[in-house]
Amino acid sequence: MFISLSTALAHTRATESAWKGTRKGGTVVVVGAFNHAMALNLPAGGCHRVGKILKGSFYGDTQPYRDFPIIAQLYFDGKFMLDELVLDRIQLHDINKAFDSFHDCNCINVGRTVVELL
Repeated sequence: MFISLSTALAHTRATESAWKGTRKGGTVVVVGAFNHAMALNLPAGGCHRVGKILKGSFYGDTQPYRDFPIIAQLYFDGKFMLDELVLDRIQLHDINKAFDSFHDCNCINVGRTVVELL
């Protein structure tokens, strides 16, 4: 099975391109959330012949109560390099900066900001 990913804060053009680039019988997984005002345009004519799957994902395929403790332990053991994924650290009074990044259609810093409460 071939899987294409459309990254966080899903952009409809990326998902449409992933659909077009996915082979017959493949799966397109949308990771993130579409802006509710956007429309997704996919060709309907041959949909029944291609057998493709368009699937949304919330937290990927994780089960948070099971998986987050495992991920935390991997981090504490130095086997999961979480710190390298963080692009920015902000104070609580700058929280709007983090929310503004969700509107960045280039997905440069979406979800990679840590809000420090101290």
